[in-house]
Amino acid sequence: MKKIFFKALCAVFTISLATFAFAEDSEETTEDSSSLLTSIDPEIRVGLFAQGNAIIGDYFDKERLNVGGGLSGELGLWQLYGKTFGIQAHVAADALFPLGGENDIDADALALIGLFMRFPLGETDFAIQPEVSYGGWFRELIGGVQIEQLVQGGISFRWTPAEICNGRLEFELTPQVGVEIFNTAHNVLAGARLGVLWNFGSNARRNQVRASRATSKIYEMNMQDEVQVSQSEQGMVLTLVNIHFQPDSAELEDTEAEKLDKVAELLMSYKNDLIVSGHCAHVEGSTEEEEIELSAARAATVADYLLNANVRTEEHLSSEGKGATEPIGSNDTPEGRAKNRRVAITLIEK
Repeated sequence: MKKIFFKALCAVFTISLATFAFAEDSEETTEDSSSLLTSIDPEIRVGLFAQGNAIIGDYFDKERLNVGGGLSGELGLWQLYGKTFGIQAHVAADALFPLGGENDIDADALALIGLFMRFPLGETDFAIQPEVSYGGWFRELIGGVQIEQLVQGGISFRWTPAEICNGRLEFELTPQVGVEIFNTAHNVLAGARLGVLWNFGSNARRNQVRASRATSKIYEMNMQDEVQVSQSEQGMVLTLVNIHFQPDSAELEDTEAEKLDKVAELLMSYKNDLIVSGHCAHVEGSTEEEEIELSAARAATVADYLLNANVRTEEHLSSEGKGATEPIGSNDTPEGRAKNRRVAITLIEK
């Protein structure tokens, strides 16, 4: 009866894991409408973990508890259905403690390699990462080594709170279940893993995903002719390329309120501090000081509009004027000058 129960438990767990991994989220799967599977820059995570598992089954005379830790590594390679897909490896050494009975304390080791699928939770620092692994279980290292094959699955809850040493610090809590295979006596491991990882390359990955989502939202709002998405050293930039002010004034045209309402709605999806930068075209007869003053006033007008829309508080929103110092078009043509008259909103990376 115990065999049937644990086999059913593992089957349900595996089916649930697969269903969760391939479920489509209608909003997030729009990140790449041209292909379901696309190559992206590698993302590497390495770290340490501690774990504890109850071992229940037919092989041991009595149930046992293994407690220990080890090393982990993950390599994110592709986007599948808009989610990060990659490979992982875990190596662990544990002490075996008897749960009752007369079994002696022993030790075991695990070496597993597997696959994972990463689900970011919106624009937060949290993610859910289902995983499945296969490898060797080296049991009873003191009493006589026995090597078995193990399949293990888990759902890892991730938190990435801060940047450190050109990477990002990440914490994991992973409930996990493993089962012996190709053995008449099946032992089941049920427990959890707690770890800390260093995440390489996550800034580029995060920026890429964020820009893709922003572009999708802009198309959904039918604003692709009004707002452009780019990336700067400070963070993602939303440039209002078709915003209209009164001539030589910081007063917005009456038609711009609806446009800025949509921009405000878009910015509410993010938590970053904002810098609103005003730019203008250089016209003959104007001085650099006048151009900076006008662009600063226009940036302040947009910033005030966002403040009044409760997009941010004053502590998290600032404005500045760039004048005509950063042109993106030629000031010798009407079309080029129109491109240079713009307002850029930068979402500052934490």
